[in-house]
Amino acid sequence: MRSRTVLLSAATALLVAAPTVASAAPVCKLVEDPADDAALNPALGPVLKARALDIRSMDVATGKTTVVVVLRLASTKIADDPMTMQGVEWHASFTLAGETVRFSRKITNAGAVTDTAKAGETALSGVKVTVTGDSITWTTPRSSLRKLKKKATLSGFFADTTTNGAFDLAPNTGYGSTRTYTDRAASCVKAK
Repeated sequence: MRSRTVLLSAATALLVAAPTVASAAPVCKLVEDPADDAALNPALGPVLKARALDIRSMDVATGKTTVVVVLRLASTKIADDPMTMQGVEWHASFTLAGETVRFSRKITNAGAVTDTAKAGETALSGVKVTVTGDSITWTTPRSSLRKLKKKATLSGFFADTTTNGAFDLAPNTGYGSTRTYTDRAASCVKAK
């Protein structure tokens, strides 16, 4: 009887001492972009710093009920940026099951704001936009993305900004990022 107790105690000790499996590291910065690389069209003159155009990174997260897209910039304060006096547009996109999902925010030189979100040619409903001093966040109901199935893979992450004569692309190649994101994977961005 004593030998069984010793064996059982040893097995219990091994289970308690066994390392736990770490959860997957969060997927962060699906798109990264160098600082201060927003460019003025070379035909119009020298490169100028345009903080409201300067993309820093982009992330996406999917949850049980929402999809969140975050575009990080040097600044969203267009009043402080002479390059955006003629208005500005910010775009973030990814590919889902062969369809481009695109989120946009446009501010005209008169200050009118237009937010759009589409999957292919279909407008997404229920999208909420939040702007901080250095980011734009689009939150959309998961149900509005009809091609978003459990464990789907999102890819082709891309962001761009534009104004009259100046722009920034992320990645700088003009093509979508080679990174991928699997539905409901851990992310630096929180989705519900």
